[in-house]
Amino acid sequence: MRNLLLFAAVCATATASALTIRPEGGAIVSAGKTYDAPAKDLQRHLKLIAGVELPIVAEKDAPDNAFVWRVGVVPPGEESGKFAPEESRWKVTEKCAWFYGDERVDPKAAAKTGAEMGVYAFLEDELGCRWPWFDKISVREQNPIAVNNTEGRWVPPFRLRTIRARGRHREWRARLRDGRHGVPSYGHAFHSYWKRFASTHPEFFGMRCDGKRFPPDAPDDMENPAVYAGRMGEAIAMCVSCDGLVDQLIEDWKAAGTNEYINLCENDATGANRCHCPKCEALDEPPPPGSTNVWQNWFADRYVDFSNRVLAKARKIRPDAKACFYAYNMTEIAPRRVKTVPGVSVGVVPTVFTPERIRKYLRDWKAAGFHDFFYRPNRHYYYCCYFLPMGNEEYFHGIFNVVAAENPIGFDYDSGPNLDVLNFFRDYVIYKAMQDPSKDFAFWENHYCEAFGAAKDDVKEFFRFWRGIWKVRLEPHVEEFTAIGFDFMRKFMNRLGEFYTEDDFRRSEEILDRGLARPGLSAGHRDLVAELKSAFVHARLFHASIVRKCEANAKALYDYRVAHGIVPVQYQESYYGDICGVLAYMKAHRPAEEYAKLPRYVHNHESRRLKRAAEARAAAPTR
Repeated sequence: MRNLLLFAAVCATATASALTIRPEGGAIVSAGKTYDAPAKDLQRHLKLIAGVELPIVAEKDAPDNAFVWRVGVVPPGEESGKFAPEESRWKVTEKCAWFYGDERVDPKAAAKTGAEMGVYAFLEDELGCRWPWFDKISVREQNPIAVNNTEGRWVPPFRLRTIRARGRHREWRARLRDGRHGVPSYGHAFHSYWKRFASTHPEFFGMRCDGKRFPPDAPDDMENPAVYAGRMGEAIAMCVSCDGLVDQLIEDWKAAGTNEYINLCENDATGANRCHCPKCEALDEPPPPGSTNVWQNWFADRYVDFSNRVLAKARKIRPDAKACFYAYNMTEIAPRRVKTVPGVSVGVVPTVFTPERIRKYLRDWKAAGFHDFFYRPNRHYYYCCYFLPMGNEEYFHGIFNVVAAENPIGFDYDSGPNLDVLNFFRDYVIYKAMQDPSKDFAFWENHYCEAFGAAKDDVKEFFRFWRGIWKVRLEPHVEEFTAIGFDFMRKFMNRLGEFYTEDDFRRSEEILDRGLARPGLSAGHRDLVAELKSAFVHARLFHASIVRKCEANAKALYDYRVAHGIVPVQYQESYYGDICGVLAYMKAHRPAEEYAKLPRYVHNHESRRLKRAAEARAAAPTR
């Protein structure tokens, strides 16, 4: 495996030489605005570790007779600019620490520079810092600070390493070395085309079964396509057999500067809403054996033909041009007749997550000729945690290993709308695997649980308890739950009482209580275990509100959320129809203005449910 060999080659550079740092009177030097964020985070960590808050100063104000931490400064004797992409380095002497490396900034990465990743590598690998969730920091308190290795170097084994998230997640992602370099241009490429070309070039767009080139939900009698402004205008399928569409793509590419990659990722269109024109359908192969119309995903041949045509035309202008598209929705299954040409990068977006299915999926695409690929699953949406311990950390680490064995250029996990304390461990393991794929799950499990100090083994036992439940009760249902649509969690929630019992919660809560009572637990580590316990109490109330539906359980969940600053009605439970009963409780017992202040998604879901109910009543036969 090329990535693993590369990683082993660049990581064996730390030198063992014990050194003691006395931070008092010292300072942190930031080499400029680009380095201010990691300099401030280094300041925060050193205060927690050593109890000393160091000032951040310019180089000219650095003290002469105290220890200086330099962020973004290359040490004397080393040549600046001679770094591998995203390479990070750190070096410590008796008087100074340097954090430096590749300074090419990718705006989409959470960690912006090699210097920033060097700060986190030093804090994590040398000083034992851990980041279990959100902005929480676990440290080993010490002053003076002992440093056993005086230098370190890290080069990422993958060009793309990210788990998408928002808000409080950015800092956590940066600390876990979220980054990218040399990545293809990708993302749904045709979102703007309906607004641009609906009136002038309707032939660019997919033909519906009724022969109209309209978005799926547009009215049949629409006279002027340009007036349609619905969301499906951004999700309409393209007519990929249309030569005019190829020409337009080339013109757009030239106007943007003929970049190395042309983005050809189809809009978020389903197979049922593909283009039904005769020319596109002539490019298709018959449905494969065992396929159903639930999720029509066997139309990759037409799209590979399209990408090859675009690339052939682009290479007349730029001979080294490349293209990127998704194996997603209608194009998930590999093409069976048309082969990809060299220079095509494929973002693979699977819908069934078993090792066997993922391995076959990738190898079928390799047989179809694809060269570079990156893994871009919507797995978080399908297995979103809903505040419950899921126990699938090792399972999805195993899926990661299956993908890594096929030598991808990287990983881009598209995330669901929430990531709670009980499930950060799962993504922590994935980030660490992207950082060093040579380590096994047990290594990263231990690495994560070190965040809890003296309660480390209790927290490990807690997660292993739920991992056992996943393996015995849930893992056997992965194929079954995704056979008629890939949302695993919908089936899980509908049968929650079969899989999780009140005794499960009682027994695992005892494990956390034992951790909280562990002798030698520092105040910082105790706070982390207590926060884990608090999230678990919420999980227990959430479970009870679904499995034993009654107003008392809905009220208990509501009261807990209000007391802990949690939005009373969460997106997922609202989407599934107030499965916890909290919304019904609020309507019956809380002021109307409190209901009115709930997030927009709650009101949108309610409006849609009311509309569907009215349509069902209208369609029902009358007696």
